[in-house]
Amino acid sequence: MSPSTPDAGDILREDNYFVWEFNARMRLAKKGLLEHLDAMKAPEEGDASASTWKVNDMKAFAIVSTMISTNLQSMVRTAETTAKAWDILKTFFLRQSMHNRVQLRRQLHEFKLAKGGSIMDHFLRFDELCMTMQAVGQEISQDEHLVILLGSLTRDYDPIVKIIENMPGMTLFHAKEMLRREYDGMARTEHQEIAPKSTHTSKYKKGPRRHMGRSSSRGEKFSGRCYRCNKYGHKRQDCKAEQVEIERSGEERAFTASSRTSAGWLLDSGASSHMCPDRNEFSNLNSLTDPIMITIADGSEVEAQGVGTVRVQLKTGEVIRIEETLWVPGLDRRLLSISALSKRGLQVIFSDLSCQIRSNTEVVAQIPRRNKMYVLECSPAEVANVCEETSQEQESGDGSGAADLQVWHARLGHLSTKMLKGMAGCVNGLKIKKNQGVEDDIEICEGCIMGKATVKTFLKSPYGHVKTKEVLQLVHSDVMGPMESKSRGGSRFVVTFIDDYSRYIVAYYIENKSEVTDRFIEYKALMENQLSKKIKCIQDGQRDGIRQQTFLRCMSKIWYHASNDGTLFATTEWAGRTHEQDTDRAGQSNAQPYANG
Repeated sequence: MSPSTPDAGDILREDNYFVWEFNARMRLAKKGLLEHLDAMKAPEEGDASASTWKVNDMKAFAIVSTMISTNLQSMVRTAETTAKAWDILKTFFLRQSMHNRVQLRRQLHEFKLAKGGSIMDHFLRFDELCMTMQAVGQEISQDEHLVILLGSLTRDYDPIVKIIENMPGMTLFHAKEMLRREYDGMARTEHQEIAPKSTHTSKYKKGPRRHMGRSSSRGEKFSGRCYRCNKYGHKRQDCKAEQVEIERSGEERAFTASSRTSAGWLLDSGASSHMCPDRNEFSNLNSLTDPIMITIADGSEVEAQGVGTVRVQLKTGEVIRIEETLWVPGLDRRLLSISALSKRGLQVIFSDLSCQIRSNTEVVAQIPRRNKMYVLECSPAEVANVCEETSQEQESGDGSGAADLQVWHARLGHLSTKMLKGMAGCVNGLKIKKNQGVEDDIEICEGCIMGKATVKTFLKSPYGHVKTKEVLQLVHSDVMGPMESKSRGGSRFVVTFIDDYSRYIVAYYIENKSEVTDRFIEYKALMENQLSKKIKCIQDGQRDGIRQQTFLRCMSKIWYHASNDGTLFATTEWAGRTHEQDTDRAGQSNAQPYANG
């Protein structure tokens, strides 16, 4: 460094008054002009030393003025003497107001060492805060100094802090010395661990080395203050405030992501891929072996954990697929990449009020402009692999949303062909292709074969051939569970009650089997009040002796006067109807994971 180049502490700025004040005093003392900082009167005009005093005072004033940054020099332009200029600066930087004292005290107690930061820089900033507190009239004892300093350290220093706390007569100076030695030891250990990893030359460090004329025997980190941001620990040429962010090759980007959420898909020219944060919106998803890090607008990074296809339904009712979409859980909105659309051969055409996505001459989507952004308003389509259009459906091109029986079989939970045919003319939206009639049958479903369970035929008994003549004459009951996954309400079992005559089914979600009796009492009150009839018989499909006895007590208590009719209590062999219904529903659930999309 050239002798004429001022150091960072030689120029007064808004945050280095105490460092500057000491350097200014030393420079004036070196010139023999330190006495001019005191508020003393100048000699009388007739005195022989008056002219000499004025010359020396102007020299001192010149030294002080040249050590002030240009934006602060206007404060001392009108000062007549060095002492007056010094008082102006002192009054400005050491405001002794209650607000200033509270703020300084808060900064002191919130002062923390950054993890991996230099302990010497930490000491310097700590001393500046303490000197500022003393200058504004807040005296701090040495013990309080030591307590605040030890409390500001990270957990890496816990062992040495415990030693300092238990040493009698510890002073602030000795504590700093012990902490400095501990920091040097940690730095040497870290350097030895990193050294074997630094033998390979990075491709980003090719070219002539900078600062060839300098050598560093210890390799210590720069501990001075940056001219650009006034922060410690780096030089101006290394300051992040002046560095232009260089795009790394192969890095994913999402420039328009912000803290606001959006229901639609935002058209983004900066995103390199389509991105979606919601796992449930993917119709199929493959996990990434190596997760991709994505840089968003604020400079932070989020991780993409999978890639797959998202199906969305436009306001027109048309369903489109957004393929090769990244699953990014940390993202706050869905992004539709213009570059990814272009790679698929689509055209994105912008106008003043809207944007069109075209495939040759066909308009795939019309996106209106709102709040200076283009957002594709849509809703998630039914998310399941079985909902993907088959090749036959895509080739039909009728645009009516019709599908073949095989697709409807999968969409509706693997219903039987007989039930599908019955639903075709009874519900809206179940459209079957024109070339398929309700008399056609579906192909053998691989998912049904693998997922649906079977049950052995029950032994024939006279009770199995009972023909009921009215509702509530016979009620079948059975319990399904425990299920592998709990419901949203925390239930793992389902108890069903089926009227034998009407086939009317009532199902209750329960957390434990002990709730079956309570649900039966609830079911009994509901049905008897609605139908004005009494339950004559109940068949239980479980071999649970405790519940059977509970049912019997409940029935006998309620129908004590109707004992002439008899209360029939059946076991597993008599529960065919209930078990058949439960098996169908469990099989439909088990078949879905095996279905092909």
